[in-house]
Amino acid sequence: LPDRAGSPRHLLEPVLTIAPVRGHDEEFRRTVAVVTGRLGARPAPDPAIRAAAALGIDPTADPTVRTVVLDAGAPARESVASVLRRHADVLEQLAPGTRARPDDGFLHDLRATLRSAGTVVAAADGIVHPEEHRALSAALHRLRVLTSPVRDLDVLLGHWSESEVLDPLLAVLRDEHEQARNELDGALDETCLASLLYRLRLAPRPVATQEKAHPSTAAWAAAATTQLWSQLCHRIAAAGDGDVPAGFPGPAEARHDVRTAARRLRLSLQVFGSLEGAARTRSLQRTLAAVGAELGTGHDAVVAAMTLERTARRLPDPDPAMLLEVGRRCEQHRVVAAQAAERYLPLGRDLLRRRDRHGRRLAALGAGAGTGRS
Repeated sequence: LPDRAGSPRHLLEPVLTIAPVRGHDEEFRRTVAVVTGRLGARPAPDPAIRAAAALGIDPTADPTVRTVVLDAGAPARESVASVLRRHADVLEQLAPGTRARPDDGFLHDLRATLRSAGTVVAAADGIVHPEEHRALSAALHRLRVLTSPVRDLDVLLGHWSESEVLDPLLAVLRDEHEQARNELDGALDETCLASLLYRLRLAPRPVATQEKAHPSTAAWAAAATTQLWSQLCHRIAAAGDGDVPAGFPGPAEARHDVRTAARRLRLSLQVFGSLEGAARTRSLQRTLAAVGAELGTGHDAVVAAMTLERTARRLPDPDPAMLLEVGRRCEQHRVVAAQAAERYLPLGRDLLRRRDRHGRRLAALGAGAGTGRS
């Protein structure tokens, strides 16, 4: 029967409660064995879960899961629309927690969802109408750039070790962090997020074409991931020759390009994870995640050192003892970055070694797929 608000209610299974009594432990165990073994009863769920089930809510569902089950033979534009709508739902779920700041997890998931949506939009170039493609890219970029300073300062301040000589520097960093948080909160409260959600949920217009049918989802997946794989291999090679350790992996900028390309490919494989053949890319996904973790550690260390140096230079009449401590900490960050780069070396070489094998598996995402008629 519907409740007063008109929402449908669901009948619940009857619940039998068996309470143990002190001194009768053996009787309690025998009673439970009879009820479960002979009568087939099973443990009742938590009362809160039962209440949610009565309202037709699946309490085990994670509202922040971005994956969507895709139809390999469906037109790619339909899959693009489905995936972007799901990303909009997840962003809407994460925004309140990001503003409330109970922990850094909400901001981390928000950034990951923005990046994932950006990867989908980039892969949809040539499928979505150019005007809508540019508008979506710009809307995602506007919000994403506001999250970067918040996250960078979160990392720096989260690993801060107290030192009295750095108190003036710490006060400036905390002020910058609060200002960056307020700017992000304002964007999540106002039209920036609302505009983005509207565009993500709006069914994108397809590119007008009369010469050929629009690609299928499987063909789109194969083309998109193969292109991203080629870009990643090119950036790894550009960072240095894997056969010459002295020139590998290259400067920090080149490593950052490798990290960005690896992340885009990994996010794309997550989007296409429901397609046949995606399971064969799991080893690649694990390597991509390891590459992202190591290069991410190095990137965070480089950004931390740059932030400390930049902030120290802005202080009027800085204490020489503070400058010495800043220099010491910056050197520690650079050591961390160098160690992360060393751990990345075998991962990058492994990807180049397996270039053809991974390329064939990515191309197989579109095996046997034709085109979907619009």
